[in-house]
Amino acid sequence: MFLRDWCSRRSSPAADAEIGRLVCGVSRMYDMDHLLTMLTIEKARELHFRAGSAPVIVSDSEERPLQGPPITNDDVFQLLRSIATSRQMRDLRERGMVHFVYTRRGRSPFVVRATMKDANVAFSVS
Repeated sequence: MFLRDWCSRRSSPAADAEIGRLVCGVSRMYDMDHLLTMLTIEKARELHFRAGSAPVIVSDSEERPLQGPPITNDDVFQLLRSIATSRQMRDLRERGMVHFVYTRRGRSPFVVRATMKDANVAFSVS
């Protein structure tokens, strides 16, 4: 499901405001909290983050890029940094990979798998 489709199902002119919250202003940065909420609501299996394309949502039957701007390597790094601890980020830099469980307050836990090759970061959340 595309981001705009997801928002428009929520009804009202607030759909455009929701898209605005998911893609934040000038930096065009996605908001991780909103993306994780969407993952839960859509009952999707995973979200994939890789530089050069929009985040990809994976359901049982298909993979679809979210409607929105492609993300840069810096965006991927910042999105991961928003849910990882300093120690987890250090482990990623030192080992080239890290796996951890991210738990939002009052929500189900998410498994995060990240890799770093050279300076390029990619990760998935399930």
